[in-house]
Amino acid sequence: MFAQAPNFHCGHRHWAKNLFNSNSRCDTVDIVDTYVYLDFTNFSSNTIRGYADITVSPLMVNIPQLHFDLEGLTVDSVFINSNLVTYTQSGPDLFIDLPNLASWVNFTTRVYYHGSPIHDTSWGGFYFSSGYAYNIGVGMDALPHNYGRVWFPCFDNFRERCTYTLDILTDGGRTAYCGGIRSSVQTIGTDSLLTRWNLLQPVPSYLASVAVSTYTHVEDEFTSLGGFTRPIWLTAKAADTLDMKNSFVHLHDALSAFENKYGNYAFDKVGFTAVPFTGGAMEHATNIAYPLFAIDGTINYETLYAHELSHHWWGDLITCETAADMWINEGWASYSERIFTEWLYGSQAYSTSIRNNHRDVLLNAPRNDGGYFPLNAIPESITYGQTVYNKGADVAHSLRGFMGDDAFFVAIHHLMEDYQFNTLNSVQMRDYFQQFTTEDLSEFFNGWVFQPGYPDFRLNNYSYSTQWNGYAFNIQVDQYLHHNQEYLNNVPLEVTVMDFQGNSQTYT
Repeated sequence: MFAQAPNFHCGHRHWAKNLFNSNSRCDTVDIVDTYVYLDFTNFSSNTIRGYADITVSPLMVNIPQLHFDLEGLTVDSVFINSNLVTYTQSGPDLFIDLPNLASWVNFTTRVYYHGSPIHDTSWGGFYFSSGYAYNIGVGMDALPHNYGRVWFPCFDNFRERCTYTLDILTDGGRTAYCGGIRSSVQTIGTDSLLTRWNLLQPVPSYLASVAVSTYTHVEDEFTSLGGFTRPIWLTAKAADTLDMKNSFVHLHDALSAFENKYGNYAFDKVGFTAVPFTGGAMEHATNIAYPLFAIDGTINYETLYAHELSHHWWGDLITCETAADMWINEGWASYSERIFTEWLYGSQAYSTSIRNNHRDVLLNAPRNDGGYFPLNAIPESITYGQTVYNKGADVAHSLRGFMGDDAFFVAIHHLMEDYQFNTLNSVQMRDYFQQFTTEDLSEFFNGWVFQPGYPDFRLNNYSYSTQWNGYAFNIQVDQYLHHNQEYLNNVPLEVTVMDFQGNSQTYT
């Protein structure tokens, strides 16, 4: 996800929920698959009507209720295995009473519902705008920030994953684009289309997607390092497709960069869908919601689509366990913009981008976010602030330097394989990367991730004397606490010395 100028001091909240309890529901039942049928034929009224079939596998015996999230929409009825059951809907909570079911047997809950889906007070949610209807999977002011619940019932957290099938009914020349592969398009009556999409890779609720408009798409394909051919669909209104193709001219380079550095692309399709969103983009799995302003026929916004694409490793394939560790999603996606820049334009362009970001972090992140914070314990009010995005990218770059390129990228490849379609927290990341280096990553993570602020190194003084074979230098570097709490040890510092002819040597 990229939010334009991500600087949010959130005050109003739609609701507050104990995030641990939200995750703990995943220990009660496992959502195996979600089928959603939605009717958009009453488009001008900004409403939807439909139902969701949620197949769950019990993980405990004698479960009295199911607790789903569904916000801003009205439930009409609920069935368990085709039997009508009672339920209670209160605000964003839907409690469904369970009949006596055999233990350890999968069952399906069908929820009929309707209404006008809501969007967030700041950023995200569901929009009807300018002839488009589409979701943006998170809400800046919402708690939790996951925002699948504004268009279908779900466990709206980062941990619960399932596969998705979506049947979307449209009319008026409109059609629907969703995550996954389009498996069928049926003509219903004289003017309606029923479009089915299958997303076979399990993702959290906030990464499912739907977008409806008078869309068409241009197709391409790429062959992954693993030898698999994957389709690329760039979706927009017909008048915008040429600009979209020209703006995405380096998409193959981005795919090559991330597959080489992170591992094989794990999803069935690469997809970007144009929406009239003015505040950024959203990494819905295989169906990225991409803003019209960035489709201008130029490459001015290419790091934006590189950022969103990289989420198919950092965020979609592996996902932060809680919002407090959002740097795993957004900091690494921001760093991936630099990986893309390095791959396409070289090491000097990479270094320039890193330095500019580092300067921005030091000058602006604490001011805009209202203080200094550990990366693994970000307050919910600044989940999507500059500390997460920009300092997160800075720390990923620093970890690369600390470990060295070989160990760093080998560790990432293995991480993506071993944690694919799962959650990850900062402690797990540290311990996993430690297997691939002899450097002490506890020292690194304690200094850069688990405490606020930065180490501050200053050249105090130096002296040199002439020797028979050159010069001897005595250099004093002092370390200060810059809003951090503990001094760091074992920090590699590069010192460059230069002679009068401009010849230089660098020492660590």
